[in-house]
Amino acid sequence: MPDTVTDERHWTEAAYFSYGTQYYVAARFAVSNRLTHVAGQLFHHAIEFYLKGVLSRTMPYDDRKDLNHRLNEMWRLFKQVAGQPDLKRFDYTIRTLDWFRDLRYPDAPRALTPRTFVLSWVDDEPPSPESEDDRKFYLLAPSLIEELVRTIYLLAGADHPPGTIQTYCLEHLAVGAKVPLGHLADLAAFVRSLREHGACQTQYGGICDAVAHETDRVLIWGLPTPMAGRPAASDMGGGHAP
Repeated sequence: MPDTVTDERHWTEAAYFSYGTQYYVAARFAVSNRLTHVAGQLFHHAIEFYLKGVLSRTMPYDDRKDLNHRLNEMWRLFKQVAGQPDLKRFDYTIRTLDWFRDLRYPDAPRALTPRTFVLSWVDDEPPSPESEDDRKFYLLAPSLIEELVRTIYLLAGADHPPGTIQTYCLEHLAVGAKVPLGHLADLAAFVRSLREHGACQTQYGGICDAVAHETDRVLIWGLPTPMAGRPAASDMGGGHAP
């Protein structure tokens, strides 16, 4: 458990992102089996955990708890924190996923309202109707959700001082490099090839800079010389990674 306020913040954020990634992977499995409603609910949980992870930096636990599962409100707060005007391109996806917070209960009033959810692999968000109440048809687009997840990850790790060398675990490197999580083995093989040619370095254990979480798994960084504060290859006790 963390010993300081800073460590506790990092631990909390990392825990939210860890749970979010587990929900996200489960959602992708549901998509592959065309379980639309289950996929939507799992995607909703994933985005909720990612957003609350970022909001945990400045928002106390009780305030985050009061958000309940209201994804639209979390998204509004996240955009204020991020300060990126182009995030509005994900508004349709967020509004669509927000519907799934009530669809987990078949007899909930919102669930009883006729709505059609269709899995789609579109690359751009469709235009929204004038009124949310007019919406009867929703596109659940895994490609757009993947872009949303990748954007949250990148913004969450965008507060490093200029000139510092960022280090990533394999999972966060996959997100940043737009590699599907199902292809981590391929990414690991590519990293090994880069390391053999001196294009990157790796070690087991340390801090991943994406969300400042500690891991005992492989870490990768981009320069062919040891990072400041990290052991040189001769001090790593043998074995290369990954």
